[in-house]
Amino acid sequence: MNLGWKQVDFNAKRLRVENTKSSKIRFININGPLLEELTRLRGRASGSPCVFPNQGTGKPYVCLHRSFVTACKKAGVQGLRFHDLRHTFASRLDAKGVGIETIRDLLGHSSVVLTQRYTHSNNQLKQQAVDLLGPESGAFPSQNGGNLLRPCDTAKKEPSNPLFEIPLKCSESEN
Repeated sequence: MNLGWKQVDFNAKRLRVENTKSSKIRFININGPLLEELTRLRGRASGSPCVFPNQGTGKPYVCLHRSFVTACKKAGVQGLRFHDLRHTFASRLDAKGVGIETIRDLLGHSSVVLTQRYTHSNNQLKQQAVDLLGPESGAFPSQNGGNLLRPCDTAKKEPSNPLFEIPLKCSESEN
């Protein structure tokens, strides 16, 4: 809400955020659509140093709660909290394959553990993940027609890996 035009670097496509929860200055990268919107807003700026000035006072807004609730009602969205948007951001980045460290940096967290609370993979993504290991994926080509569900039938010793030095045995009770 306090973002000022001096904090927007249009060339580097990033924002400089100074008043953070951790009191550390952060830089937030911006994507194309946001860059376009900021460019549009800059063209309409009425001399205010604020990117999002209160139209009545020209100063930053103090609270967005009422505006957020109104926007949700107009969109027909119920039960959404403003903070939920951070969870959505993190989960969508995770679903697109962005690494947890990058998501941590983007959210401004000091720990990956905290970031993991924000990423929520859905059941479809979990199914896609396990399907990557299916026979049609080619991830584990069967050798000599062996059954991939019984790796002890095709296990080979690999001298370079001590884990494979131990012979695997399947008893008839495991069939």
